[in-house]
Amino acid sequence: MQHSRRQFLGEIGSFAISYCAFPYLTAQQRKGTRIILLGTKGGPSVGKSGRSNPSTLILINDISYVVDCGYGVSRQLISAGVSLNRLRYIFITHHHSDHNLEYGPLVYNAWVTGRPIHVDAYGPTGLQKLTQDFFAYQKCAIHRSPSRMHTVLTRRTARL
Repeated sequence: MQHSRRQFLGEIGSFAISYCAFPYLTAQQRKGTRIILLGTKGGPSVGKSGRSNPSTLILINDISYVVDCGYGVSRQLISAGVSLNRLRYIFITHHHSDHNLEYGPLVYNAWVTGRPIHVDAYGPTGLQKLTQDFFAYQKCAIHRSPSRMHTVLTRRTARL
């Protein structure tokens, strides 16, 4: 079967467009919604089972939603390939130490990456006080770089 020059150029053009669009299409497929269990171990003890305390990451179109901040959530996010400066939303389901122990340190760890972040945190009554108390506790470190800290302090808390 013999092809004309027009057919040949058309096929080459189709191939080139497909080849150039392929990375874009695969990147779009990687976005969407993913749920990553960062920790599934309950209770206050640490390290006995090899599992981390409760925390779940929900990625929707590359926006991160962290549900609960059990001990080890910062390390688990990094292990999952999610940079801490991508932190955007935090939801605390209830006030038990295995669900909120690393809430403050997670926000702090995201802040020390050096990139501007804005985090919205939502949870039960008491979350706003927990947030204020954590930042009061970290006052010395925060005052060294107050201009960078402003982006984190614009967070909102709400009741679930």
